[in-house]
Amino acid sequence: MVDKLSVIVPMLYEENAIARALDAIAAAAPAAQVIVVDGASTDGSRDQARPRCARLVVAQPSLARQMNAGAAAAEGDALVFVHADTIVPPTFADDIAAALANPAVVGGRFDVRLDDASPMLRLVGWLISVRSRLSRTATGDQAIFIRRQIFELLGGYRDIDLGEDLDLARRMKRAGAVACLRSKVTTSARRWRERGVLATTVRMWFLRAALLLGVSPSRLARLYKRGGPAENEYKRLRVAKAKAKVEVYTTSYCPYCTRAKSLLKSKGVEFKEIDVTHDSAARERMVELAGGRRTVPEIFINGKIIGGYDELRALESRGALDPLLGEPG
Repeated sequence: MVDKLSVIVPMLYEENAIARALDAIAAAAPAAQVIVVDGASTDGSRDQARPRCARLVVAQPSLARQMNAGAAAAEGDALVFVHADTIVPPTFADDIAAALANPAVVGGRFDVRLDDASPMLRLVGWLISVRSRLSRTATGDQAIFIRRQIFELLGGYRDIDLGEDLDLARRMKRAGAVACLRSKVTTSARRWRERGVLATTVRMWFLRAALLLGVSPSRLARLYKRGGPAENEYKRLRVAKAKAKVEVYTTSYCPYCTRAKSLLKSKGVEFKEIDVTHDSAARERMVELAGGRRTVPEIFINGKIIGGYDELRALESRGALDPLLGEPG
């Protein structure tokens, strides 16, 4: 039995998707507490989310940390984690309640479809659901739900670089029965559209297999972010043609400034560096533009504050940096 359901939605630069996702949750789970956890977005994501959720939390960009922060703020005895580009079905809350009516069930997940009607991507969605049903595990795109007591007993999401959803699902399976619901959530197919159906599918299955075999998530994360030589060259050339205006406020003694500049240079991005080590006027201008933040680096793309090195790296990890750099300034 579920007395109260808390829906936790992590987001980062999702202004074009978050409203639709939250509206679907409101229609399917009107009594649920909806918590959106933003990872330092500087676009219109928060403006879209704020009127559509019970609580808006800001956390360090990282899926695991964001979802744990949402769970810490949740009041429900059941938690469900829904990605910002995922649309839940109309029977969402009822399906979860029915599954958790069985006291042996510790949690579960939904089947998934991709928001693309092409036969190949319909097949990909079906294969994800079948694989998940056979293995009794899940990915984050499948709206993983869990009893709060079990989530806390398991220690929540582990703070790892990749595969935090699979890791939690595997630990859930050891804790008790896992419900594999046939109701479908609909999630974005943008990864497949941008990187190619075959390449993306092979990469995801490889990463999953490697995680199951015990390969370090941090090592796999580096491989995942790096991609193949051809893909990297394509990205480098695309970003090198970018017209975005990039400004980086730095000091001469800041190691994170050096890392931020190295990341931008590795992508062929031209940027304006403003050294505030001995320039108090420039530092005060930085503080004003950054909304009171005094740390360095402070990075701006087309006049929008991105934050520091951690935020820049998080954007790169989520595949959100290149689109920003490709926008004309």
